[in-house]
Amino acid sequence: LVAAHPGQPLGLTYASLLPLEAMGVVGYDVRNAADGHAALATTVRFSRLVDPFIRVDVESAGGLTTVRLDHEARVVALLEPMEMLVTAMVRMAIGLVGQGAHAREVCFRHARRHPEATYRDAVHGAPVRFGAGFDGVVFETALLDLPIPAAEPRVAAYLEKHAAALLASRGDPTDTSVSARVRRIADELLAEGEVDVEVVAKKLARSVRTLQRELKDEGTSFSDLVDEVRKERAVALLRRPELGVAEVAFLLGYADARVFYRSFRRWTGQTPTEFRRAK
Repeated sequence: LVAAHPGQPLGLTYASLLPLEAMGVVGYDVRNAADGHAALATTVRFSRLVDPFIRVDVESAGGLTTVRLDHEARVVALLEPMEMLVTAMVRMAIGLVGQGAHAREVCFRHARRHPEATYRDAVHGAPVRFGAGFDGVVFETALLDLPIPAAEPRVAAYLEKHAAALLASRGDPTDTSVSARVRRIADELLAEGEVDVEVVAKKLARSVRTLQRELKDEGTSFSDLVDEVRKERAVALLRRPELGVAEVAFLLGYADARVFYRSFRRWTGQTPTEFRRAK
């Protein structure tokens, strides 16, 4: 998109279209946090669920809280994605606490690329500094003390447990082994209900035969990795009481719930129902 639309403020535009719910379970958890401090802590803790390669650092001093965002070098070099991430964070934060809130300063490490008014409009009139040495935003720490309207602490506690389980299942994003990359792709595809070896191989720019050989060299196989991912997701989904066992089976890609029952007993020594009773 950057190459096809040179000079267009793609990042700023896209950020204006992103609702907090675009962050998935993390967004819903943040919306139900008690105040800005809790919302920021949730964002930092679970940022990898939104983007496995994003890094969020927070520093508070002198009544100001600075939030720095970083990413892979190739993403930072594109500039527009970083403008989108920073701008979206500002807009979501202000949207959480309501009208009248504002950022103390919005910072970009690169030089200005679009009209200054375009940036100020995108971040609700906050001052924007370029060549700042980092991408991020500075808030008055007192802003984080404000309660979040309509927050539901019990909902936040439930979502936090779910997010923690999802985070534990993702593994280390810096692990570049073929098996780790297959696990991450399988986890994404499983959310859509199906994991196909040909699709995974294509995403990794390999033939199926090459992929299977590399996995064998790492002491595993495609079917074993998918089985592990299904087990981890099954355990996380079964912790959600609003989902029936048949629904969990469907979400894991099982056309027949009886096959899921057999698989789960093989993984854990328990049926899904027994697991729920024991947890």
